Amino acid sequence: MISTVGVSILVESGGYLTPIIICSRWLTEDHLQAQDDAERAKQAGMDLEDIICCETFVLYSHTREPLPTRQSHSVELGFALGLRVGGGRRDTILVGERTGNVFHYHPLVQHRKNWDEFFAALGDIAHAT
Repeated sequence: MISTVGVSILVESGGYLTPIIICSRWLTEDHLQAQDDAERAKQAGMDLEDIICCETFVLYSHTREPLPTRQSHSVELGFALGLRVGGGRRDTILVGERTGNVFHYHPLVQHRKNWDEFFAALGDIAHAT
């Protein structure tokens, strides 16, 4: 059993409130301070477990220079997309600018230009069901 920490937010769209729970453990773990290979391996395993358990994988792509120790976002996107291609039912969403990463253009990756567009689409999806 994987224990996750949830961060809940309510998004208002079209007169409805939509709850979103973010449950990735990296939000509370100190990933950037890993000092040895064993810690980094543990964190990598936790990240992949969180992606396996999520209903929707959302990657925020920004134009700022990435942190030098944090390049795993490309691996995480590829892993989430691979699960989807392999028959998983999770959505894979890119919020922000597409970069030179070819997987940002894969047809199974939904693209939202910014957070406003993401939340508007999320509200539409939540209330269409």
